Amino acid sequence: MSQETRFTVLQQIQRAAHQLAPAIREMFDRAGLAPADLKTVDDLSRLPVFKKESLVELQRQRPPFGGFLAAKDEEIVRIFVSPGPINEPQLRHDRADYGYVMENGRIVLEGAAEELRNNEDVREFYLGLDLKGERKSYRDIKHYRRRKRWLG
Repeated sequence: MSQETRFTVLQQIQRAAHQLAPAIREMFDRAGLAPADLKTVDDLSRLPVFKKESLVELQRQRPPFGGFLAAKDEEIVRIFVSPGPINEPQLRHDRADYGYVMENGRIVLEGAAEELRNNEDVREFYLGLDLKGERKSYRDIKHYRRRKRWLG
């Protein structure tokens, strides 16, 4: 994805967040900005820096997300509560476009999410599926086959 495309996506995200999340809207207002004012990457420096300590206080004032939820309630699938005070929602449409497979701290495979989802090794070793998409026992998988394919 080009920088221009990423910035266009960021602009769309900022517009949606401004519309749906009161805390984001307030941050823009305090900075005297609107999402339409973000025309170049340099314009991002005009947005205020937000500190994690402030999030904890805002979540106390406006539970559970402190006004930062830029989604409709019906889009929330589950809420992750960390051991600390910060809550994070998982939305129905949350998906990565690009992924990495790491082994022993080293990237052994990377690619578009769809490519990785259909990759024979990923399906077998990480999703536990055979070529037909049926569940496979991890006991049947030989560790040396994976290392041989990826590191060989």
